[in-house]
Amino acid sequence: MAENVSIASDDGLQVVGPELVVNGSFDADVRGWKTNLSSTVLESTDGGRGDTRGAMLSAPTTENVVLNDLEATVVKSSPLVTYRASAWVRLQGGGEVSGQIRVREVGPSSVSQHRQAFALTSKDWTHVTMDLQSGLAGSSFDLNVMAWELAPGQALVVDDVSLREIPVTAPRSRTPGGVLSNGCAYSTRGIPNCGAYFGATYGANTDPSEFEREQGQHLGIRRTFFGPGQVSSAVRVAKSDLAAGRLPWISFKLPHSWEDMSNGKGDAWVRELVSQLDELDGPVWLAFHHEPEGDGPIREWVAMQQRLSPMVRDGADNVGFTIIVTGWHQLYGEKQYSFDSIWPGDEMVDVLGVDIYQHYGTVKNGQRNLDWVDMGSHYFQHVSAFARKHGTDWALAETGYTEMAHSYRPNWMRETYKSMVLNDGIAFSYFNTWLNNEIGTWHLRHVERQDAFGAVLRGSPHMVDPSSPPPPPVVELPAPELLQQTGVPPERRVGRNP
Repeated sequence: MAENVSIASDDGLQVVGPELVVNGSFDADVRGWKTNLSSTVLESTDGGRGDTRGAMLSAPTTENVVLNDLEATVVKSSPLVTYRASAWVRLQGGGEVSGQIRVREVGPSSVSQHRQAFALTSKDWTHVTMDLQSGLAGSSFDLNVMAWELAPGQALVVDDVSLREIPVTAPRSRTPGGVLSNGCAYSTRGIPNCGAYFGATYGANTDPSEFEREQGQHLGIRRTFFGPGQVSSAVRVAKSDLAAGRLPWISFKLPHSWEDMSNGKGDAWVRELVSQLDELDGPVWLAFHHEPEGDGPIREWVAMQQRLSPMVRDGADNVGFTIIVTGWHQLYGEKQYSFDSIWPGDEMVDVLGVDIYQHYGTVKNGQRNLDWVDMGSHYFQHVSAFARKHGTDWALAETGYTEMAHSYRPNWMRETYKSMVLNDGIAFSYFNTWLNNEIGTWHLRHVERQDAFGAVLRGSPHMVDPSSPPPPPVVELPAPELLQQTGVPPERRVGRNP
C-alpha cells in the first residue's frame, strides 16, 4: 500500500535510548494495550504495514475509540528531556475520520497533554509524529492513539507505535530555563511547557508588593509600559520583578515611526535595550507598540516587527519576542488587521498576545452593554488555532470585567483562566489599574473581585517562591505617561470587544 506521510519528522535525526513502548509493533498480538470503552473492539490484524501485524479498533455504534497503553509508557520522567512519539495509522471501511496521537503527562499534582492531530480519508498509511518535552518532574506518560466518531463499518488500523528520547534540538526559545512551582519546566525565554502564568498590570507601573501581600501570593506575570526614553527604568522594573518571582512583560513605544524603525533608524536603541535585558538573571517578554490598530499603516507596523524580531532573539536568549494586538480586530474587524495580515512570519514570534475584555455592563453613549460574550468560543479557540498553525504560543496580555459582570457571573475570573489554559494559552494578565477605565471600570476596586483574583492567583504557577522580603517599591512612571502607553483608546473598547 502507498505510504502518505502527511505529518513527518526529520527521519535523519538520531534517536537515543531504547524504545519505550511495549509491543508497539503488535508482533505479540495486542498484548500491553487496552481500550477506554468496553464497547470498543480491539483485535490483532494481519493488515499491518508491509507483511507485519497491527492493531485494529472498531465499534458497533459511532463512538470515539482509544488505543491505550496498559501500563504507563514512561513511569518516571526527568524534566527537560525531549521525546519523539509516533504512530502509523490508516482508515479501513471508507469515508473519513480524524483523530490524534496523545501523551497524557501525569505529575504529582497536575496533568498536561501533548497532542498531534491527523485526518484520514483513504486506506493509505499516514505517519503521525510529534516531539514533546517533559515538563513535570517525576511524571508518567500515558500514550494513546485516538479516532473521533468512528462509525460502524469503519476501523482504525494502527502500527509501529513508538516513543523514544531524542537529542534536544529545539530553538533557543525552548532552551531549558527552570521549573515552575507546579513542577513544570519553562524555557530561558519564560515559555512554560504546561500550565499558565497568572498576573496583572498594577496601577501606574506601581510596585505590586502590598497588593500581593493582600492576595497571599506574588504575581506570576506583570505587564508594564514604557516610553522610548525609559530603557533604564524598564530594566530596573524587570530586575525587581524577577527578584520577586514575577515574569516581566514589557511594552515599549518607539523612538521613531514604524517606517523609520523598519528602515533601521532605531537599531542602536533596540540593541542597547536588548543588551541590558540580556544581563538580567531570568526571562523577560518584550513587545513594541502594542495594539497598533488605527495608529498608522499596519503594513509598516508589520515591517517594523520583522526587523526587530531577529535583533531581539539573536541578541538575548532570555528575551521572548512578543506582539500584542486587540484580538477583536483580527477576528471581527477589517481584513487589513486579520491575524494573517499582521503576522510577521513563523519563527519570529515567541508569544502572540491579545487584549480581550468582557464588556458586559459597560456604558457608552448612555447605553449599557448587556451582551455577554463567551471568551472561549468567541476568541480563545480561534487564537489558539492560529497559534498552533504558526508554531507559536499565545497569551491574554490584557483583560478585565466590570463589577456588574462579576455580580452576574462571580466565577468569571476562574472560568476565563481555565478556558484560556484549555485552549493552550500560557499567560493571563488582568488590567488592574484606574487608567484607561473610562467605560470599563476594570480596576479591582471592590473586595469581591479582588478575592476572585486572589483565589486564581494562589492556585496558579510561578517561577520562584522568594524567601526574602519583597524589594522596595519601584514606581517608574507618573500616571499621565502611562496613559499614553497603555491600552486601546476608550472609544475603541466598545460593543463585542473592541
